Amino acid sequence: MQICLYCITHTAPSVAPSNLTVQQVFSRSIGLSWSSLEQEELNGELSHYRIEIFEQESNSSTHTTSTASDVTLDFLHPFYTYRIRVSAVTVLPGPYTADLLITTPEDGTIVSKMQLLKL
Repeated sequence: MQICLYCITHTAPSVAPSNLTVQQVFSRSIGLSWSSLEQEELNGELSHYRIEIFEQESNSSTHTTSTASDVTLDFLHPFYTYRIRVSAVTVLPGPYTADLLITTPEDGTIVSKMQLLKL
């Protein structure tokens, strides 16, 4: 019989990342950031963040990953509406943030962070 003296149980994070924020919006890209989880919330070692992107106009979804707590999504379409959410992943994904709903502006238009705060 073996006894494990240094066993660590790794599970999914217990909470979603907080403060999911839009940093910049262009017609074909969106910059996002969020707050990292505390070590005790991770329940293991962070592998990456999973960012889910749902495109309402085509009723399709995709995802990307990031090891940082910010990302630029640069594969978007002008004047489309997206639902975006983020999850921290250790050995398993944790809960997702609330959905962030955002519409990209028409081609050539830039939306500043100040304009976003007024929405």
